[in-house]
Amino acid sequence: MAALSLAGCVSGPEPGERGFEPYMAGMMEHEPAWRQLEDEEGHLLTEELLDEPLDIDGATKVALLNHPRVQADIRRIEIAEGQLRQEAALANPEIESEAYLWGDGDMQNIETSLLIDLARGFQQRSRIRAATQGIEASRAEAAENLLNFIFDVQHRWVDAVAAAEDLERVRDVVESYQAMSEAAGLHHDAGNIADDELRRIEVEATEARLLLRRAEERAHRTRIALGESLGVDDDQWSIPNKLPPIPGRLPVPDDAEERALQRSTALEQLHRQSEFTAFQLRAERWGGALPELAAGITTDWNIDQGRWQFGPALRLQLPLFDRRSPSRDVLRAEQVILDFESRQLARRLEYDLKSATEHLETTHESALHYAGEVLPLREQTVDDALEQYNAMTISALDLLDVKRLQLGSERDFVEIRADFWRAAVEIDRLVSGASPP
Repeated sequence: MAALSLAGCVSGPEPGERGFEPYMAGMMEHEPAWRQLEDEEGHLLTEELLDEPLDIDGATKVALLNHPRVQADIRRIEIAEGQLRQEAALANPEIESEAYLWGDGDMQNIETSLLIDLARGFQQRSRIRAATQGIEASRAEAAENLLNFIFDVQHRWVDAVAAAEDLERVRDVVESYQAMSEAAGLHHDAGNIADDELRRIEVEATEARLLLRRAEERAHRTRIALGESLGVDDDQWSIPNKLPPIPGRLPVPDDAEERALQRSTALEQLHRQSEFTAFQLRAERWGGALPELAAGITTDWNIDQGRWQFGPALRLQLPLFDRRSPSRDVLRAEQVILDFESRQLARRLEYDLKSATEHLETTHESALHYAGEVLPLREQTVDDALEQYNAMTISALDLLDVKRLQLGSERDFVEIRADFWRAAVEIDRLVSGASPP
């Protein structure tokens, strides 16, 4: 298994062997360095990462080391490099040979010509420059695919950890409901609560178990999705059961919009494709104006005279009827389309970045509000209700209602923090140069 390593703590990019480092280096905040690893080295690094529960960066590194998609994207660059070498190759010489026979089948003479396509040679530089733009577009595409893969892994990590945290909270509440249901049964046997109150408490406990089942299903589903990205067996890895804390300030760079436009791999692809089309258009213009020309030498073996005759050979095709005008029209239309697509993509990047930033601000404010005010008040309300329940001034159902509200607030807090980290990942995606999902 040939793999790539994302070194997240280096001071600068470390050149690799595949030729697309200029698109990857510096795109992400931690400036990843890409290098190809041997099988054993990749396995050792993977095992080291799997020793501890995977944080978001650890999950990204494991995925890059083990997922086949990474290698597939790199191979796309190799295809483009092969195409460049093909364009750089000289045209093969053409050999034409003709034999002349008498009516009885005896050989009269043989004519042989060796021709080289001069027109192809004249246009070779333009073709090489066009192929170079194609390679750059392929590199940008590979970088974009890898970046999107990275941030898809991080999105899945956030979903899986949020589901795991939500599951832990639901389990705690279900245990409380179960204990209260058992206590209510004892009080009912002692004649302290009525039949209808006991049934309502049992219904609450049953609904809590169903809630737990749904939370377990969500945790399992998101873990499967993350595991598919990691590329390792399910029993080899673990994740935290709690999302990272919300930072005090928003993780958005001041020049986020400028960086998103400058680093956009999709815009880079469109630019390279436009350059490629421009070179093609130039070649078509020359091809429509200049004749196709091949030159070389010709030889003639005359049987009667018993000697060779030599002379120059020339093949000329005049551009009288096919001036390649339709091809030029198609290429010009493609250039216009690429220009419109570039402007549309730039506007979309600006819109998506603003939208993600606003969502990040909203979830950040909501998370801090929940952590500082809502959850402490819910906890205090539950403590007060528990004291009143022990003093027999409220019923068990009243206490369950209070705990249900607390659970709802705690689950809302988990989802708000998950939304915050999803928005943070999305901003990182855009600022790093990846396309919007």
